[in-house]
Amino acid sequence: MHERPLPTSRLALALAAAAALVACDGSEGPVFDEDAGTDAGPALDGGPSDVVAPRVVGTSPADGEEDVALDATVVVTFDEPMDTGRGEVRFPTVARALAPSASWNAEGTELRVSVAGWPEGATVSAALEGFADLAGNPLRVYRWSFTTAAVPPIVASSSPAEGDAGLSARIDTIELVFSEPMDNTAGSVAFADDVATVDGIAWVDGATLRVDVSGLAYETSYTLTLDGFVDRTGNPLDGEPTLGDGALDFATGVDEDGPRVTDADPSEGQLDVDTARVETITVLFDEDMDTSVGAGELSIDGEDGPVALPASWADAREVRFDVAGRLLTGREHHLALVGFTDVAGNALDGEPFLGDGALDFETGRDFIVPFVGFSDPLEGADDVSFRRDEVRIVFNEAMDTSRTELTFEDDLGASFSASGVWSLAGTTLTVPVAGQLASGRSYTVDLTAFRDLGGAALDAAHPYLGDGALDFALGAPTGERCNDALTLDQAVVEDGVATWTLSADQAQTYDGSTPCDVGERSTDAVIRYTKTSEGSAGGGTLLHVVVQGGGANLDVYQDVCDPLSIAAETAQLKCLWFGDDEWDAYLDVGPGDYYLWISDGGATLDDGVVVTVEEVDAAPEGETCADPWDATSPNYTPPAAPGDPGIWVFAEEAFRSFDRDVTWGGEGTMPCDADYSGGPIHGPDGVIEVQKSSGSSILQIDVQVTGNASADELNVELLDRCDPLAPDARSLACEANIEENDNPTQLFHEGPAGSYYVWLATARTNGVNDITGVAAREIEPGPGDTCTTAIPIGVDATNAVTPAGTERLFAPSCAPAGESLTWYRFTTTEALSRVSTDVAAAVGLVDAASGAERGCGEDALAQEVAAFVPAGTELCVAVPSGAGIGAITVEAVPYQGVGGTLTPLSIDRPFDAGGSEDSITSDYWMAVTPTTLYMGLGTNDVMRAPKVGSVRAELVSDMLGDDQLGHDGVAIGEAIFVLDEDDRPAGEPRIHRIVNGAGTFGITAWDAGSSYVEEDMDAMGFDGTDFVVATDIGSSSDPTVFYAVDP
Repeated sequence: MHERPLPTSRLALALAAAAALVACDGSEGPVFDEDAGTDAGPALDGGPSDVVAPRVVGTSPADGEEDVALDATVVVTFDEPMDTGRGEVRFPTVARALAPSASWNAEGTELRVSVAGWPEGATVSAALEGFADLAGNPLRVYRWSFTTAAVPPIVASSSPAEGDAGLSARIDTIELVFSEPMDNTAGSVAFADDVATVDGIAWVDGATLRVDVSGLAYETSYTLTLDGFVDRTGNPLDGEPTLGDGALDFATGVDEDGPRVTDADPSEGQLDVDTARVETITVLFDEDMDTSVGAGELSIDGEDGPVALPASWADAREVRFDVAGRLLTGREHHLALVGFTDVAGNALDGEPFLGDGALDFETGRDFIVPFVGFSDPLEGADDVSFRRDEVRIVFNEAMDTSRTELTFEDDLGASFSASGVWSLAGTTLTVPVAGQLASGRSYTVDLTAFRDLGGAALDAAHPYLGDGALDFALGAPTGERCNDALTLDQAVVEDGVATWTLSADQAQTYDGSTPCDVGERSTDAVIRYTKTSEGSAGGGTLLHVVVQGGGANLDVYQDVCDPLSIAAETAQLKCLWFGDDEWDAYLDVGPGDYYLWISDGGATLDDGVVVTVEEVDAAPEGETCADPWDATSPNYTPPAAPGDPGIWVFAEEAFRSFDRDVTWGGEGTMPCDADYSGGPIHGPDGVIEVQKSSGSSILQIDVQVTGNASADELNVELLDRCDPLAPDARSLACEANIEENDNPTQLFHEGPAGSYYVWLATARTNGVNDITGVAAREIEPGPGDTCTTAIPIGVDATNAVTPAGTERLFAPSCAPAGESLTWYRFTTTEALSRVSTDVAAAVGLVDAASGAERGCGEDALAQEVAAFVPAGTELCVAVPSGAGIGAITVEAVPYQGVGGTLTPLSIDRPFDAGGSEDSITSDYWMAVTPTTLYMGLGTNDVMRAPKVGSVRAELVSDMLGDDQLGHDGVAIGEAIFVLDEDDRPAGEPRIHRIVNGAGTFGITAWDAGSSYVEEDMDAMGFDGTDFVVATDIGSSSDPTVFYAVDP
């Protein structure tokens, strides 16, 4: 053997010392073992060692399974008894509120996990981490995913209810209550045929929608259509329950409502009415009136009896009274409306607007200066809602209506202006302010510029306003929307750190935050933080944001609050989702408003989510490219001797924030980590700057993790620039999901001298909870140490060789663990090259130009290793130096490629019993008869289709189950035989014919009475006479058994 102990063993010693600080008994100290292969398990007394790692032989739900019940129990089956005290089942995509509980069967081979309830319509990623068998052999992290049943939302109730009739046409609000929280950014409503008007919609909470309507008529049927509504997992509204046709249908009844006055000129209660200007009194009603009835009776204080005034109708809703020369200056006037009815004969309801059924006003000669006598909100109000959509100012007399704009100034110096609409008499100004008033702010509206019709200025000293300005304040914010954002006033501030603790009722609706999250939309809350200092470039500070608890998401925008706005995409600084317990973010930004959106995937926020914000001078070393770890870092140990590595050792939580991009999945994501259905994903990251002093050397990076490493897999990437988003940055090497069983993971690079950057990141979104070590060294390769310095050998020749390489660089996948390698090189002369050795030894074939592995085999004596590459390609051959190889034979084989033409069969997916397309994801076996293609889908279904294609496959599942189907099937003529996979008592059938020679489905046990061992069976073949089946054994202590079965 030529196994040179790598200098990187010093990394193990350094890590062991660090681990001793956190594991005082020393039992969990790491071992930097370059040959941690099959000798890892302890020996068993009196018998052979169990050195075979356990395997997962089945899961329920299966990988890729769809429409999984929301109360489904996860069942994992192992091929041997497991250590039931080790391991964790994780569901990282839906980690919130699952409350999982686990139990084992008596044999320790089956694990059952129950949860409080799966989220509907969600892709659930599952992972087994940290498991081992009874001998201590670890299970490699096992991942699979399934999709839960999509339960569509429905309208649970409404007001008016579906089918209600006899309603008043005065309805101005419709309320819809859905069965679950909805995506509050989606959906619209409208009246069919536009017979009425939808004035606006607003979500009262996550599941309740208020619809403002107008223009309803009596004795009319209405249909309110609902379009585009989806729940927070994207399931569209099912309109059939409750509504029937997907729309809300209702009808108004006979008009039994008394008509009401909506406006008048002069206005009710108006003062200083100029008798010279008013010749006609005008009154407006809210519905069509009977224009043949009704009159006015004008009474003037101090004068005899009322005077009858005939009604003159401008239209069915506007009546006028001629009062030219009838009004007296300085008197109170009362116009009683007598005998008025609507077209249905209902008498006037005089209480709204008028109060007593009469229009009251007072005349004058403009001796009274104008003042504000009423406002909504009231002067001095301190609990105004951010949902308020208008402000109303009521003056005592008719004003100059050319001024329509109000300016609202808040206590922080900000302001906005809005224009309003005057009432008929010019006494009331109504100004829309929807979405512009912010919780927690105090507002002042200066009204001193307003004038009456005579030009008289507003009486600023009038007792109602006191200072000529309307003052009011909004209530404390809750974080519900942008104009309700939490601020420093709601935080606890200590030593410059602001802390907000959110509660479950903090917010109710979803406002579009965290668009990077491919999963469920959730209730969100927003915090506004105002930064006044410059960023680091200007000698200022960084923002440090931390979110803890509840699996919360963090979505940050600069100077833009609304996540759905066009400007949000460029304003977004971070979008961190898929979280566990904490998010950290360091933001090097200047002055501005920063909006922090917090969500957690649930219908409500989890109680106790804590958000902290502080301004810091710099991020910790290693967090960002501004200050990467390097040879001056305190956690660095320099090489003890030439050729030894320099070592960085990282303790728990050494890096905490995600810094490579706005979110993962983009250009800043490590390209090798793509094991999640939502795309590449990883968590907190840190960066090391490594110096390469020689252009001819090999840079070797060794990464080692220890502790409960399977729960905190690591990703590592080597770059030639620190910033992965730099236009000229190149990824030189990348490895994902590193765990303790992989120690050490090695990256190599041949390139020019200079600075290189090693990025570390957790493979999930939680922080680093294990001791992690990185070693870097330069190696000057000798002959045969690399593909570049490979020793030439001939083609179509047996080459005498003496492998003597002392390094293990760029090892192919089949290279024995820990052994040094020697590299040889030849130029291909044909499209197929075969390489063999004179002793049993591993051989790897690598394309010299690209570094891509083209072939790899563990025993090139028993089976030569082949590579299909064009003639003229430079191929490198890597062999273990200590295998005793004396000769390498290279054979060039003429090869013209695969003959024939690939013909797509165009077979569409089958429909399931519910009429939906079934997925073809758990395809266990395929068998083809002369006429028909059959495929086993999991252990419950078989699909079939004519071999000629251009058809939709047929799903057959009504007669088959997991006691007949398994992982293999074969065709004999038109007949199909399948092999049951599960272990069964001896004597029970394992082979079933499910299709007979005529192509007809029917189950027939084919081997009843056969004496099998009680083991799983996964493989079956047919040699023309007999079936041959094999048991599936996961331990070398129990041999695999083969059986021949006469068909």
